[in-house]
Amino acid sequence: MIKFKPDLFSLSGPNWHKINKNDAKLFKFSGLPEDKKKEIKNILKIRGLEINSSNLLLEFRDSKIVAKKLHSLSPYKYKDLVKTYEFLKEKNSPTSEISNLHYKDDFLIKSFRQREIYLNFTEGRYFNGSYTDLIKTAKSINLLNKITGKISYSKIEKISILPKRSSEILEKFFYSLSKDTIKLNIKNINILKKNETLIFKIYDELKKNLKLIQKRPEGIFHIDLHPHNILINKSHSIIMDIESLKKTKYEIATGFGIFKLLRQTLTKTRSEKNFIHYSKKFIEEIHGKDFSKIDVKILFQGAKFEIFRRLLIIMKGNLEGNVSPWNKVLEIQVNALSEVKELEKIVTN
Repeated sequence: MIKFKPDLFSLSGPNWHKINKNDAKLFKFSGLPEDKKKEIKNILKIRGLEINSSNLLLEFRDSKIVAKKLHSLSPYKYKDLVKTYEFLKEKNSPTSEISNLHYKDDFLIKSFRQREIYLNFTEGRYFNGSYTDLIKTAKSINLLNKITGKISYSKIEKISILPKRSSEILEKFFYSLSKDTIKLNIKNINILKKNETLIFKIYDELKKNLKLIQKRPEGIFHIDLHPHNILINKSHSIIMDIESLKKTKYEIATGFGIFKLLRQTLTKTRSEKNFIHYSKKFIEEIHGKDFSKIDVKILFQGAKFEIFRRLLIIMKGNLEGNVSPWNKVLEIQVNALSEVKELEKIVTN
């Protein structure tokens, strides 16, 4: 039975470490009432990969909240995000919950320019890939998909299946790589050169299947269901990073999530019989129907599209002498291209 190498998203957590107020200067805490600011006992920062956002845990005398600063979110989209959090809270969604602080005084007016959002702290650990975690998470994904299907407003961002001028990005990147004008570490350079043939082969496969995926219905789905966006407690799982709700194809979002979570399960030694059994049960729970009635192949095709979209974004970010902030996960995306094929063989066996 194949076993995948643990990656950044396989680390246990969340792990918080205490910092002083000077280390939290990125946050203005402008929406917090002055009396609430004085109540802060400790400020803790999460250990791990943070690119689109930064997270702090604020400990008060009798409560905890998570302060989240969204770097890539325009101030004008801030209120739309708050509206989404409010909608999910109203529907009892299995997701991170917005704090009641957002409804005090002129919080929104003070906070939206700083792009800070405050969430209720929830106890739990990251998804570790156990079979129990799989079933808990599948139920939450199923429920979230039902709830997001009821969102009627149109301010949710739409993402493309692949970036514009994908072929041009791919050709230009590997040409630049051959001329040593891409600023990558030697490990990433070697990984890309080793997998160049595979990358172009999968891109040709995706081009052939593009019309098929384009015909699939569009909806609002969580596009980043990886282990560190799933919090597990005794009774259920909580889906975090609501900023990852996007307009996209079901097969892309769900297929990518299935791949990322089953991949984590295979970072531990598993018997093939048990893994196949629980993988099918996991997919059944997400869809709410029998495995035989699910088009599993198109889910894995959707996963390939999303992996490749992310890889192209990293490549584009490294062109013209630039350095992509996502280079930390470049190896993960390249490895995923072969891993998703291996996983598909096992699950569809």
